[in-house]
Amino acid sequence: MIFLPNGSTSLRTVAFYSTKRDEVNTEYLADLSIESDFCTCVTQCVPKLSVFTDEVGADFYKNDLTTLFARTLNTAIITGSTTVFKITDVISGTETTLVDTTHGTLTQGVKFEMFVVDWFKIYSTLGYGKYKLEATTTVNTFGQTLDYYCSPSYHLKPYSDKLANGTVRLEIEQVGKLNHSRNYSNLLDLTGKQVIYSNQVRLPGALKFESMNEETDHLTLNGQARPSYQIKDQIRPKYSLEFHLVSADQIVWTLFDDLFANPVKVSDYNVYNFVADVDNYSAKKYRSIPLIKETSNFTPTAKQKRKSFVFTMALFNDKIFKTNN
Repeated sequence: MIFLPNGSTSLRTVAFYSTKRDEVNTEYLADLSIESDFCTCVTQCVPKLSVFTDEVGADFYKNDLTTLFARTLNTAIITGSTTVFKITDVISGTETTLVDTTHGTLTQGVKFEMFVVDWFKIYSTLGYGKYKLEATTTVNTFGQTLDYYCSPSYHLKPYSDKLANGTVRLEIEQVGKLNHSRNYSNLLDLTGKQVIYSNQVRLPGALKFESMNEETDHLTLNGQARPSYQIKDQIRPKYSLEFHLVSADQIVWTLFDDLFANPVKVSDYNVYNFVADVDNYSAKKYRSIPLIKETSNFTPTAKQKRKSFVFTMALFNDKIFKTNN
């Protein structure tokens, strides 16, 4: 037996192997409907996004949810337009219509319908597997499609710290209107009750404690020793929210919709991390940290199917300061 040792002592090598992504499917050029006047030997592959359940369904942080949101024609949802929510097994091609309480929770409202897919219930009814979600709204009178959405592919897995390692989960509640996209303001269900759009997005990445911006205001007293009197000392922690090598269909909704939430709550599932939670000094993991985005950074290129992003995030509550009143 011949042993081949790791030839690198770099910590980056260890970090790579501790957070590597598996289930990367191979696509062969002969199987792709691509017409080209040149020959290429490498096709970039996109791993499916991981979603988890602990097979119990009670632990909020071990069971994922995904929300499908569709606009409808008018207040007469039943007669004006019809929305169908579906889940498709991407391996077998089997389509299943999502049913309220069986696969999640359906909310019908004024000019919208929303289905919260509970992956624990998907496991209970359809089992583990690789799936896509779809929402199609059709105008009843004319039959044309009013709204359509198809999700990226998901891989439903049993939760474990090892499998969830290397991912972050965004927990979103949206209100207000996105002028370029959806209107989440004044969502009312059919009984007139206020509804708030919520969603969860799990992506490969990490939340990191980045820096502390400090502001110190002191009053220097007029005396021989000129003592200094503390007025206000404030710290504004900064975090970096990283998304690692995601494709366009996996990240575009997050870029132009989810990150506009105020705040974005972030849970980090990396096994090794430096945790600085101002609301819980004893925290071992980041769980639902309320943040707002400030800046973004990525390398512009059009030659890759996947790209990495880094967002500078600030705490939603700017409350870390001391006064001597």
